[in-house]
Amino acid sequence: MDAETIKKKIEIAQKAVEGLEEPMKTNTYEIVLNKLLSEIKTSELETEIEQEKNLNDKDGQFPIVEGKSLKNKITSLLDSEWGKSPRNLNEIKKALELGGYHYPSTTISPVLIYLTRKGVLRRLHEGKTLSYVLAKR
Repeated sequence: MDAETIKKKIEIAQKAVEGLEEPMKTNTYEIVLNKLLSEIKTSELETEIEQEKNLNDKDGQFPIVEGKSLKNKITSLLDSEWGKSPRNLNEIKKALELGGYHYPSTTISPVLIYLTRKGVLRRLHEGKTLSYVLAKR
């Protein structure tokens, strides 16, 4: 939940209670604000669930992680059916975690850059997000 979203919700709650007198104003403000903030939490949860669904390949199976080095693991992920569509850093990180390999993003990111520079991967710009696919040979 970012600060700007919270600020907007607070403003909406304040406008909703304008003209009310205490203690009704305080009680109503708390109820409205809690409702607005719970909507944000619900939408964040829905986004996370959607991301989990996107990790599945066409058969509903999670990608299998193979290889000894991180470079080989990433390459095998993106060479699978799951990797045919562009995948961002968070999706790759989650897929590795599902395979039992827990790397911080700060470790995965330089490997993605290295593989891109070597021509193994292609980097795609999708808005502010960078996605990766295996380069065609």
